[in-house]
Amino acid sequence: MTEEAEAPIVKTLAWTVPLSIIITVAWTAFIGWTPGAFLDMVKFQDIPCIGPYFLIGLVFLLALIIPPIRNVIGPKVLVYMYMVSGVSWAFAGYRYPWADYAGTFIQGRLRSLWADYIPSWWAPPKEVIENTIYYGGRAFIDPVWWPSIFGWALLHLTLFFSFLFGFNIIRRIWIDIERVPFVMIEGLTPIFEGYRELRSGGGLGTKAKILLASIPVGFFVMLPPYLRMVVPWFPDIYGWSVTPHFWGGGWYDLGSAAPALSGVIAGPFGVCDNPAMFAIAMLTPWNIQFSIWMWNVILYYILPTIAAYMGYYPGMLENTSYRVCSRRAWQIANQPPFFLEAFGNVGVLSTIVLMPLILNWRVVLATIRCALGIATPKEQEEYEKGEPFSYRVSWIGFIVSTLAAIAWYLAAGTTIIPAILAVFSASLWIWGYTRQYAFCATFNSAGYAHGYTWLKLYWPSGDVLPPQNSPELFVVTRPIDSFQGNCYGQGVGGALFRTGDSYKLAFNEKLSYRNTFIVVAVTAVVAAFTGLITMHTLMATVGWMNMPVGKGGFGAPTPSAWDSRPVSGPWIPVAVAGAITCAVVAFLHFRFVWFPLEPVGLVLGAARQFTYLGYAFNFFVAWVIKGLVLKIGGAKAYEDYVLPFVAGFLIGYGFTIFITQMLGMFYQLGWIAV
Repeated sequence: MTEEAEAPIVKTLAWTVPLSIIITVAWTAFIGWTPGAFLDMVKFQDIPCIGPYFLIGLVFLLALIIPPIRNVIGPKVLVYMYMVSGVSWAFAGYRYPWADYAGTFIQGRLRSLWADYIPSWWAPPKEVIENTIYYGGRAFIDPVWWPSIFGWALLHLTLFFSFLFGFNIIRRIWIDIERVPFVMIEGLTPIFEGYRELRSGGGLGTKAKILLASIPVGFFVMLPPYLRMVVPWFPDIYGWSVTPHFWGGGWYDLGSAAPALSGVIAGPFGVCDNPAMFAIAMLTPWNIQFSIWMWNVILYYILPTIAAYMGYYPGMLENTSYRVCSRRAWQIANQPPFFLEAFGNVGVLSTIVLMPLILNWRVVLATIRCALGIATPKEQEEYEKGEPFSYRVSWIGFIVSTLAAIAWYLAAGTTIIPAILAVFSASLWIWGYTRQYAFCATFNSAGYAHGYTWLKLYWPSGDVLPPQNSPELFVVTRPIDSFQGNCYGQGVGGALFRTGDSYKLAFNEKLSYRNTFIVVAVTAVVAAFTGLITMHTLMATVGWMNMPVGKGGFGAPTPSAWDSRPVSGPWIPVAVAGAITCAVVAFLHFRFVWFPLEPVGLVLGAARQFTYLGYAFNFFVAWVIKGLVLKIGGAKAYEDYVLPFVAGFLIGYGFTIFITQMLGMFYQLGWIAV
């Protein structure tokens, strides 16, 4: 069967919009009924990466069983399905729409400290909230909630379109010049190859057979711990619910389990033993794998041990009690002499965003020249050929969307400088996360430790911070605490991840970048509103208090907390040191092919959360396995055997999540007894 031509965009949107609605409605409802332990695993590492694999794998299996499907769904349609599902899942998670909206809009009105100060369109009065969403019983969403729904969606969408138009501007740098891998897309290669073989009718090759064989492996390997989370009596085969594991998931506190080791080496010793994380780590390029674990060893084990024996971190080596990993990671990241929160997650993170633009300044300048109409005809043709739009359109879209995001903060009650810094902070964090995700399908979130850093340029200390009940303080800091500094790959952050995935797919599959832009943009708008409408429908009919999903955090930082972020000490010199270190590493990596360390590895190696969750261990094991495969069988062995196995494993993992998620929802609804 010949490869189908790319369909007109109107025809593509005719099915992508309904697909986005179905995914967003279904998964928002699933999350609303998700038990807590399961939710910790879903929100941390699974759905932003695995959901689209599940959908593509499901289509592949159905096409294998039902031949007419192969004729209806061609490879290019399958590619767009991946794009749509990825962006849709970003707006159908725990953080968006559930916890961040509730923790910002609703909880802000419920707490007396802010109830009289936050904007009227954020949420109705407390008594109206209690009457309209607490206990359900209504047929539809009360109209009083529509300003709130539109307000929250518009904050995300103005930022997202700033990022989307921004990606148009840097697409040539990331995709064409640097060839940024977007490693989850690499895993799709054997899936699409197998699907084309299936459509050709010539039989499946070795890669496709390995892919199919590994799907049940992923399903059954990951089934026991997830079944345990939704069925309390199921045996804890992996021991994830007992110490020294923590949070009910695959995170192991090796430091408290091996005091003889942690008593002499001042390292966190967090280990992740979730098999899926080893599979995801395998997709990462070999040099990035090495860079991640090597930087982590240097920054969290070698240097802190030397510092501890020099008198820093008093009592660290003696205290080997439970949760050594998180306690020590916090000490090393926030205390002298290294202040790694400021070094890595401010200085290095900012630089990995800016350095590619600096190293490719001629390309950036050319986009500006094209936008201003001062480029030569030859230059304009060279740079704009094949792009989604002219650079003038992309720059105008970027500027207008960014100004719209700033205007949102102004409408919510902030003054101009905090509004600008809030949008700048969100942009810098989320672009930094996207850079990390592109290389290794994981990232370190700014979170509560240093999300406010750039606002400290305006409010340098707690002494000059507005009062805690200040609407400006609440409006600016709540989104940073939630989806901007701590996005977990959901909401606008996850949507930008999937924008990168989509442009990488368009590059690989030779699809129209303009059509890709339109599909991603329309999907984002549809999913952003659909997720919120679905959530509010459930709250109106079932009742917010009758659902097990988390109700979200709330609050604004105290002066003492403000002074301790990003670290309890001078953060600017350390952040500058991190930026310089990252710039030097980036230059050496750019200039010398043999230089083994890489900036993304530096930011993850310096990351506190990434460290105590033990993800460096996954990348070390993956580095060893991948190195052996490349040494013995070469790149062909990896592409022919390892990559199909990993792809199939992740598809099987997606089936595990989907089935156990449904079981959990049915159990919460009382439809099944377990």
